[in-house]
Amino acid sequence: MGIHADQVPENKNKSVADLTPDHKSGSKSILQFVDNRPEAVAQRKLQRAADNSTIQREPFDKDGNDLGIKGQAYASNAVDSGVQKIAHSGVSTWRDSLHKFQPEDPNDWLPTRMRKYVYHKGVDVVGDNFNRIADTTKGFFKGIGDKVIPSTMDRLNPSHIVTALSNPRLAHRYLSQRKDQLLQPWYLYKDPRGFLQNKWNAGKNSLSNGVDRFSELDGGLRNKTAHGGRAFVDMIQGGIAPVAGLTAATFALYNRPGPRKKTSNAFNSMFPRGTMRGVFAREPLTKFMFTNPIAKIRGNPVLSAGLLSYLLMTNMGKSIRESQELKQRHPNTYGRLEENNRDVVGAGRQIGLMDSIVSTSQQTE
Repeated sequence: MGIHADQVPENKNKSVADLTPDHKSGSKSILQFVDNRPEAVAQRKLQRAADNSTIQREPFDKDGNDLGIKGQAYASNAVDSGVQKIAHSGVSTWRDSLHKFQPEDPNDWLPTRMRKYVYHKGVDVVGDNFNRIADTTKGFFKGIGDKVIPSTMDRLNPSHIVTALSNPRLAHRYLSQRKDQLLQPWYLYKDPRGFLQNKWNAGKNSLSNGVDRFSELDGGLRNKTAHGGRAFVDMIQGGIAPVAGLTAATFALYNRPGPRKKTSNAFNSMFPRGTMRGVFAREPLTKFMFTNPIAKIRGNPVLSAGLLSYLLMTNMGKSIRESQELKQRHPNTYGRLEENNRDVVGAGRQIGLMDSIVSTSQQTE
């Protein structure tokens, strides 16, 4: 019996679904046709945007709730928790290793059992105090985040410029002390003996100021340890926060379309591709720390000069205000700084520490 050439044998093992092309599989057919109609192209763009939007999601808590604007706090708390675990784990490991050490000296006049007790008791006391200090770092990164906006606004406050202009004598003293800080290596080279004598006197005055700050802490020795740790952490947060804020503000200022294009042109002009210095300048760390900031200044000279002048004037005015405040709040500390020729540039550190002691005193156990 003859069979028609176009007849296809029926495969009863395949369903209708199996006969349809599988668009979800990773394999590609030999012939593919792309629909380039305008509406099809627009539909594909919308689909890609929708797919990308599902990737950029806020963190979720353990119950699956979207944290939304609390994402920053969620991340900072996670970092803080990790730092706490590392600190306490390190103290625990240190204590265990010291406990394993058994001091043995038969010639010692103290009985061996008593010496062991004193040794292990000392290890426990020191370990407990280290744990108390580690506890003061709780919420460190969250504290920085809370201080970024107010501290940055204070640094950029234009009223500081008015303070600097209305106190020319203190402004001149500020510049003189900054110059003195920069010339310290030269003073050491020129007169080593006089340099070391000045450092000795400055060290004694700094120690006296430290004793005054320690006396302002609450409670006995253990509570002073915890309170001092909290105050120190708070002061460090207050120093990091404005730097982070000013860095973010400067980054936003230079990344507007106009300045960013000028920076790119200056960078390519100074460090052309295909050259040795171009390759070196494009290394990530070198570009971040050196070559890109140079390109920003070269490409935007007016903006850079204005920004630098504004920051210099506001920093000068803020230092003058802090110097005047310290003279009123603690004349002895001010006098020691004046003896060290740091009464303007060094007043802010003392004011920051004093404010941190006051703000953290209610948290002491």
